[in-house]
Amino acid sequence: MTSYEFGTAPKDPAEWAPLSRLNFSLNSTWYGLQLAKETPNWGCRLEWMMAGQHIEGGLADYDWVPPNPDGSFTDLGYMRERFTEGQMLDIEFKCKLFEPPSSFPVEVWPVIGFRWQRLNITAYDGEQVKSDNQWLDPPDTYEGDVITFNQQYYIGYAGAQLRGRLTPPRLCPIVLTLQGDWGHTEAYDIDHHLIREGDMFVMNRTHGDCWHVALTVEALVTDRIGLGVQADQLQINTVGEHRWLNGPLGVDETWGNGTAVSSRQTWITAFLRIRM
Repeated sequence: MTSYEFGTAPKDPAEWAPLSRLNFSLNSTWYGLQLAKETPNWGCRLEWMMAGQHIEGGLADYDWVPPNPDGSFTDLGYMRERFTEGQMLDIEFKCKLFEPPSSFPVEVWPVIGFRWQRLNITAYDGEQVKSDNQWLDPPDTYEGDVITFNQQYYIGYAGAQLRGRLTPPRLCPIVLTLQGDWGHTEAYDIDHHLIREGDMFVMNRTHGDCWHVALTVEALVTDRIGLGVQADQLQINTVGEHRWLNGPLGVDETWGNGTAVSSRQTWITAFLRIRM
């Protein structure tokens, strides 16, 4: 999931946050390619991934206009989603810290790298289930494209890998790698509301950090071929400025109250590695 929210503009007599929050599902199938060079003491890699069009789940759009006394939202709508483009790039360099003693057969590899994500999503076929603090039965519906959303994350990170090897009898060797890293994050997104009056854009420019952990299990079928699976967890949290732009209506305002962009991403990757 990736999400953004913002509070009321400073000109409003009563300030609160959030005023609006949009949660975009990212549940989808991705595919890609990794190129790497690795020696006994150092390594580097470039990984590129692309999303398929289908997204399982959808967009949830919450509003607090204003919040209820218990803080609950007053408006809620849902939309279906599809990827118009999804890309992820990861460039990484690592080196072995030391040669481990035989009594501690785990290698430590410091890691530095850069991650970039671009998530272009179209939300369509809306359903408004709560409006003006009243649940709607049946909900209001509207067909067609409603929102186009472009989210980009830029992450410079540093961390380390722990590497070990298992050699079970009568089975191929298994390499285990546990990686943890932290990164500074710059984020930018632009949300184009297609069915609002005028020509409405919502933009957020934020900064913060992220953490990432990954566990890889790879079976060395031969000296050149490996089969593996990798599980990743990535958490991004950023804050910054929100801009509301609607040229035909003469609106161009920027403020920071309650502006936050975040993403929680979990993925499992199956891979075939061919060593040249």
